[in-house]
Amino acid sequence: HLGRLNRLGHSLVLAATLLLLINPRLLRDDVGFQLSFLALLGILWVYPILKKLFKRLFHFPFLGSENNRNIKNIIEDILLVSISAQVFIWPIILWNFGMVSLISPLSNLLVLWTLPILLVALIIASVLSLIFPFLGGILFFPAYIILFYIIKVAEWLAVGGILIQ
Repeated sequence: HLGRLNRLGHSLVLAATLLLLINPRLLRDDVGFQLSFLALLGILWVYPILKKLFKRLFHFPFLGSENNRNIKNIIEDILLVSISAQVFIWPIILWNFGMVSLISPLSNLLVLWTLPILLVALIIASVLSLIFPFLGGILFFPAYIILFYIIKVAEWLAVGGILIQ
């Protein structure tokens, strides 16, 4: 509003400060608070570094069509954002749960793309089921399929997962 650029880091510190002023125990007792803010810090600080490094190491001029480049960029971003967040949260996960999953970037790559579709399917089905309650089972079927896929990916990766304990 004043013509100054917003800096995500400043906004993040302000949000954390306000939450901690309301409840100082969050920092010590709430693992979700710690993971959320550390994941955002990881994305904020590590992602740009990984993006530059990835562009330097893996330059693919031969990909051809624009669609291929877009798909590559989406996959690249999912992996790099996931790794960036996990660099910062792995110590907290290891401290609190005693193990860290090394295949979590793969699970994110396989599952994250479904979440916006799932959200839209659930919103549409919820609204339409209020109007047509007798069609509830049919309306929620697309969301069921997506959730089934997510659960199967989680089960498959849990069996073949690599943990550090």
